[in-house]
Amino acid sequence: MVLRDFEVNPSGVVTDAPLSLYTGILGQIGDIVMFTATARRLKELFPRSRITFAVSERYREAGELVAGLPYIDRLFVTRLYFGRLTPPLFQPWERGWPVDFRGDDEVAEQRRHDLVLETRPRHRRERWWEHAHQVEETAHMIGVPGPVDLRTEVVIPPGTRIPPEWREKLVFHNDPSIDPTKAWPWEHARAFLRGFAPGEVILLGRPGPEMPGVLDLRGRTPLAQAAAIIAACRAYVGIDSGLMWIAGSLQVPVVGLYGTSYIAAYDAIQPVNPRAKYLQTEGTLDRISPGEVSDQLHRLIGSVIR
Repeated sequence: MVLRDFEVNPSGVVTDAPLSLYTGILGQIGDIVMFTATARRLKELFPRSRITFAVSERYREAGELVAGLPYIDRLFVTRLYFGRLTPPLFQPWERGWPVDFRGDDEVAEQRRHDLVLETRPRHRRERWWEHAHQVEETAHMIGVPGPVDLRTEVVIPPGTRIPPEWREKLVFHNDPSIDPTKAWPWEHARAFLRGFAPGEVILLGRPGPEMPGVLDLRGRTPLAQAAAIIAACRAYVGIDSGLMWIAGSLQVPVVGLYGTSYIAAYDAIQPVNPRAKYLQTEGTLDRISPGEVSDQLHRLIGSVIR
């Protein structure tokens, strides 16, 4: 066969051959949820493919939230998570050079596939947010062409249960341990939470300072159960995080808090969610007042028919 024997499919499908594809992302919760749009686009381009979605052992639970999606055929969990990122390799990796961090388990797994796409991608350029939404940028980083539907998706694993008393609550998340520049001051959080009746609010995330009058489930729920709580909530309020991406994927009513102290991107890093209102400020989140969040939340809930 010579090159002219091949034909380009005008529909945009790369091939309808039953290829096996290896991809995924060895990132954190939000990265994994974001990558669902890329996996969905791959299934459009390779409609008869079998897609293996890779995650790291550290974020297996996030992988389990995407494993049930119809365009993901298999979840692979690799043991290493940047375990080979040594000081001499940091600068080449940071600048986008193809440093190889794969363990033997991942190398062996990749060799079982026809097409292997990067699982530790780097941004293509500085100030990437001026050119694309983060979801689209993630696809472009590994060479997947658009158009990319920016919606992200998760599936709560079968058998995940939450008590009835955890339903129809306000879910609140604020976690400086993710990144201090993303966090809302705890004194603002306390003032905001005082506006709710005892037991009306559930706190999710990592353990933190005591908050009066709330149901504090921080550090006490597996990620699948946290996702189920969010899916059943009346509304969600929080900072930029993996839980925010889960809330956006489930399209629950959301008030999100964003500031340019983290990244001057605004809507380029926010989940696509028609039921969300994202409050934005220049600088740190202390410029967003508790009253502003309360007003926005009450307007949002008032417009929601459940």
